[in-house]
Amino acid sequence: MATLGFRTEWPEHMGGGYTDFVSKIWKGLFDNDIATGFDLADRMFKSFEFDIKCTEAMPLASAVDLYSPKLHTIRHDPKGLWKPGRKIHPVVFNRTKNRFQFAPVLECKSVQKIQIIQCEVLTENKTYKRVGEIFIDNQIIEPCMYKTIAINDGFDGTKHFFQWFNEDFEGKIIHWTTLKY
Repeated sequence: MATLGFRTEWPEHMGGGYTDFVSKIWKGLFDNDIATGFDLADRMFKSFEFDIKCTEAMPLASAVDLYSPKLHTIRHDPKGLWKPGRKIHPVVFNRTKNRFQFAPVLECKSVQKIQIIQCEVLTENKTYKRVGEIFIDNQIIEPCMYKTIAINDGFDGTKHFFQWFNEDFEGKIIHWTTLKY
């Protein structure tokens, strides 16, 4: 059993604003029949202020449809904590007095090794441009898949993803659905 903390706001260098991770995770849980029972979710959301635009006129079931689902998270894992079967406690405001578990305990369905390598490429203009390459389970991923990976991790798109992962990175994709790349 382990806590998995999620940000509620993007850092300023990424434009600030809400991450909407709570809503995006709930969308993925509902879409994959991992969490059901909108009454439970409505009570959880009404007990705390989140990024969701949920009101009496637009209950949670309708509000989460406004979002693309967050189906996994990418993390450093130097101690090998994340493995299939591990219980996940998804929280916001971790390690504060406002810590809140916003979803039911989930199960880690699988993990995949991810590497993001930053490199300089020569453009047609004879200038160098910094680009990222993604490897999952030691296999290079085609750039046409980058947007899907970014959206599934809760980012707005590829540019946003590489603003966060702007240096070489090695870690794991932690899946709570059956999705694998």
